[in-house]
Amino acid sequence: MVPEAQARRGLTFRAFVDPRCFRCEFFNACAGSIRHGRRYKIVAVRRASHTCPILGEKMYVVEVEEEPLRAAIEARAAVPGER
Repeated sequence: MVPEAQARRGLTFRAFVDPRCFRCEFFNACAGSIRHGRRYKIVAVRRASHTCPILGEKMYVVEVEEEPLRAAIEARAAVPGER
């Protein structure tokens, strides 16, 4: 789930999971399937919303795709033909 201000298709965000989230009743719908620190792109915004008990904000359920991980590496460590 993302805050109402970020609930727009096409928006990308970096996921940060607060340690308090693990005890939240909405954890599985909110942060349970994302990886901390990774970037995600919102592909759909659902009508369902909940108030986050930690932030106190209205949060919308969204469908996301994980963005490719980009990293700079030395040429000698690269494998030819791999992406």
